[in-house]
Amino acid sequence: ETHPDMAQSMQALGDIYIQRKKHDLALQQYTKVLQIRKTALGAAHPEVAYTMKVIGDIHRAQGDTKEALAWYMQARDIQKANEASKIHLNSAATLQALGDLHQEQLLRHCAVCARGWRDVRGCHVPIALSGDPDGEMQEDYQKALDAFREVRDMRVQILGEGHLDVAAAIYSIGVVCLEQEAYTEAMESL
Repeated sequence: ETHPDMAQSMQALGDIYIQRKKHDLALQQYTKVLQIRKTALGAAHPEVAYTMKVIGDIHRAQGDTKEALAWYMQARDIQKANEASKIHLNSAATLQALGDLHQEQLLRHCAVCARGWRDVRGCHVPIALSGDPDGEMQEDYQKALDAFREVRDMRVQILGEGHLDVAAAIYSIGVVCLEQEAYTEAMESL
């Protein structure tokens, strides 16, 4: 039960649980997959990082953003240390998840919109109006922006400038810039 092929089968079952929103069962499956992959492939293998990213996704789907962030960061550390993973679509997916998570944390900060209107994503509170004495929101914006820019650059390198996934990354950058009321920068991201 420690062969990588077994992990692949268990991952497929975990994916079914994810699709059916049975997150506890998915988490159990992916925890087993992680153990097998660490044993069979080593703790620094790209497949281990991918598994950690999916575990982060499961925690995020359960609303546990702190745990999701921890798993995403572990995955990203492995990917950064592994030459083969530095420019890879799985690395881009981990970065996208990190950027999305930071953006979600910002949206949680704003239960009531400072301007009295809501955008399509739920809430819009520019930092200038929200009052961010600790700089926490600005830090989340910057982390999201940095992650999305790295995703864009990675996808351009792998897929080419005209690919739809590159456009999606550019869109994410634009949304973060708009949320900061950095209109010039938002336009430049296009």
